[in-house]
Amino acid sequence: MPAGAALLFLYPGCVAYEVMLAAELLARRLPVRVATPGGEEVRSAGVRFAGDLTFREVAADQVRVALVPGGDCEAVLEDTDLHAALRELHRAGALIGAICAGPLLLARAGLLEGKRFTHGFKDLHQDFLAPFWSGAHFTDRLVERDGNLVTAKYEGHIDFAVELCLATGEDPAAAERWRLTYRGAVLPHPT
Repeated sequence: MPAGAALLFLYPGCVAYEVMLAAELLARRLPVRVATPGGEEVRSAGVRFAGDLTFREVAADQVRVALVPGGDCEAVLEDTDLHAALRELHRAGALIGAICAGPLLLARAGLLEGKRFTHGFKDLHQDFLAPFWSGAHFTDRLVERDGNLVTAKYEGHIDFAVELCLATGEDPAAAERWRLTYRGAVLPHPT
């Protein structure tokens, strides 16, 4: 797996909170950077996120983990710079996590063909989405990992974050403590 940063792909209409716990946990060991379509600031839930670079400027050798939130991804569904960045990261072996509607962007970039995945879309969207999922294998699990791709439903953001940390070599006992803590368990302080 390449060395480098954790990179958040943020865009107008995204729901950034879906990847924030993953970013927070990954930031313990990796620098976190933000890519936006044109390097501009993106707002999510009233919070402003400054872009460090554009989608076009993403260099696969500088990224270890890429995070793709869901939300309303219509603004970037046809963004060829995003598609190219995701394909290059995939080819380079970076871990790519996409949650809720984020897997639609992976599918649009051609990364889900022959892969197991899950997503956060509801049944009423299935007819519209069917062409995007062609050749992929939907599992309806909370979190699904297939190779270097990790996908999740929106309600799986805790397990998504923990799975990404485990995939980057985090101590399994520490990861399990995080999973329990963020679900509300009161645990003794680790000694």
